Amino acid sequence: MKQPQALKRLEKLIGKWTISGRSLNAKEDDIKGTATFEWILDGFFLLNKGEMQTGDIKIQSWSIIGYDSETDTFPEMVYGNMGSVALSYHWQIKGNEVTHWTKGSKYTGKFSKGGKLLDGGWRADGAKISPVNTYDATMHKIE
Repeated sequence: MKQPQALKRLEKLIGKWTISGRSLNAKEDDIKGTATFEWILDGFFLLNKGEMQTGDIKIQSWSIIGYDSETDTFPEMVYGNMGSVALSYHWQIKGNEVTHWTKGSKYTGKFSKGGKLLDGGWRADGAKISPVNTYDATMHKIE
């Protein structure tokens, strides 16, 4: 089988990234982390291994991202240390524009011209604003 052409839009994510961010009421960055994206299963899925620290909370997760041709989005199932139930997210990447969302929270961001920086922010989307769903974040590709 051949990898669906749409999956090539995820190529910009491949590699290791550092994450820094700031919750909306913070005077300095209070979020740090890493994310590593790699192709698995002959390029049909993307594996994302992530770790973030915000205050006293350390979040570790692994997720699998695929492609849904009916919605032209990239569904993601996230497995982490915050609970035993997988969380459902979606990605959309068109050109340099990135949208990443789950129920109650939505990220919008933009890749830099060279693709080594992804800058944007999470905002509450139909949910009460909290430090978990409302913060700015910048990802720098290091590998």
